[in-house]
Amino acid sequence: MNYLLNKTKYKIGIKQILFIIVLVFFSLSQILFLTSDADLSIASGSRGAWSDEGLNTCQIRNFIHHNQFNLLDCDNFLKSPLFSFFLFPFFKLFGISLLKARAITLMFSFSLLLVFLIRKSTVFIGISFILTTALLLPIHQYSHLCVPEIYCSLLIIASILTISNSQEKNKTTTSSIALLIFAILFKIQFIYILVIPISTSYIIYYREKSIDNKKQLFKAFLLVSLFLLSAFLLWKLPFKNEWSHILKILPDFSIDQINIDQIKLNIKNNFISKRYIIHTIIFIISISSMIYNLRNKKYNKETIILIIASLTWVILESHKLVYTYLPLRYLISLYISMGFFTSIIIGHQLNQTKLSDNKLSVSILIFVFIFNVLYLKKSFNERQYTVQIANNYFKKLTNDNDVIIGSWAPGITWETKCYSYPIWEKFLGKRDPLKYYNPNYIITEINQEDSDSAYFKNNIALNVNTKTIIRLKIAQWNLKIYQTKLK
Repeated sequence: MNYLLNKTKYKIGIKQILFIIVLVFFSLSQILFLTSDADLSIASGSRGAWSDEGLNTCQIRNFIHHNQFNLLDCDNFLKSPLFSFFLFPFFKLFGISLLKARAITLMFSFSLLLVFLIRKSTVFIGISFILTTALLLPIHQYSHLCVPEIYCSLLIIASILTISNSQEKNKTTTSSIALLIFAILFKIQFIYILVIPISTSYIIYYREKSIDNKKQLFKAFLLVSLFLLSAFLLWKLPFKNEWSHILKILPDFSIDQINIDQIKLNIKNNFISKRYIIHTIIFIISISSMIYNLRNKKYNKETIILIIASLTWVILESHKLVYTYLPLRYLISLYISMGFFTSIIIGHQLNQTKLSDNKLSVSILIFVFIFNVLYLKKSFNERQYTVQIANNYFKKLTNDNDVIIGSWAPGITWETKCYSYPIWEKFLGKRDPLKYYNPNYIITEINQEDSDSAYFKNNIALNVNTKTIIRLKIAQWNLKIYQTKLK
């Protein structure tokens, strides 16, 4: 790091110190929530923020505890391979617990946010991003939850900052595309982000028509094509049967389902409601400011590249507005892309003059910071610990070799060494969950919505084959814990 700073004649100044202070504040505020549930306000009809931490890690946990691995035990390893590989050494070295998993995510978030120190011109962008976006309640919550969405989003930001740096110096975009590939491997659904380097390189080439930019466009296209081909040959074809099985449980969607009313409803609920309206307003203001500055040619090449890449990202993320099923975790990357674009515009303004001469931008940052902190304070005062209580209960109840099934099972067995397997009706196929897993315990919501009525649809009467030992409530979901008679 010292070599890099010396080589680039990087000096630590007031804005770098201010960035560190803001980043430390962000990190310390995370610690207050590390053991508590996700805030109920981010449920939006989905149990994901409460159950997905377990679902995303159950296969790697089963492997570490029992040296047992099966791609069809859950859909997450195929969809998020790098997430499991990333967590493996930490879990192996330091042990497995929900607190440790969240601490790993927080350290990753902290480390990736340091990328804003890459150049002096991006420091104010980083300050603006933390104050306006990283402290936005859902982003703040997901910055420590052990799920891949925040990993992917921060890697995309790092990639865009690298794109602007390499394009500015007429170098290749290999490193920026590598970061995007890492993001995709953390969660395959983000594969659409490969459009970012190609579209950015194309627009820059279209504006300047230089040989260097043409080479970068060709290299971006070549690297993306090579990755797609490699992914198909190495990850899709060898596991085509597993992919076919996994695709059964993904939400169905077709072009015919797109309708204006659904888009309006999604915008109303997720962008102009009281909790998100400020975030949306400053994004719109930033769009207006960008148009004005572009017309007056106030942006240098680096800023133009950042704008092109970040707006491309926003546009790509906006496809989610047509979804009929839109849990908040789908929106994390959209909120972050909007906030990143806004931060680029505000950061540019702050870089032009002294802070004292930039009263409007500073006032906006202070106002949004206070707005975000007030919601964080409310969330702090309303913290619940139902997930941790359930984990503590199972720690006392179970033995290391017990088998626990249900979509909630991985999320509330962090403190045990039990085998845990999620259950979904479509994912089961022809398997009878009781005969296939021979479970000691079954966890299900009372109405079985968590498994899409897997037991009802397979004619399994849990009250006959098992005995109810306890009822639990996690956040707003009522669960039944059954102990089987098949041991």
